[in-house]
Amino acid sequence: MAQGNKQQVFQSLIESKVTDGLSTYIDTITEYMVDNDLEAKQLSKLISPTLQEKIKIEAIKLRLIDNEDSVSVLPM
Repeated sequence: MAQGNKQQVFQSLIESKVTDGLSTYIDTITEYMVDNDLEAKQLSKLISPTLQEKIKIEAIKLRLIDNEDSVSVLPM
């Protein structure tokens, strides 16, 4: 199976669980890793650039990472 096809299947699986509104991308992927006894390095091959961007947006909203596009400005 081609790498792109594996990424599409994985993304569809994750999206189906997230769109029900009961879980986040990060939680769903973590649960998948635990259930399938996978390490992050193994899973990284399955995460497409599109899914990676969605995870990044979620992490910014949850304040897990800083938004590197924004510039901090002190109020004056």
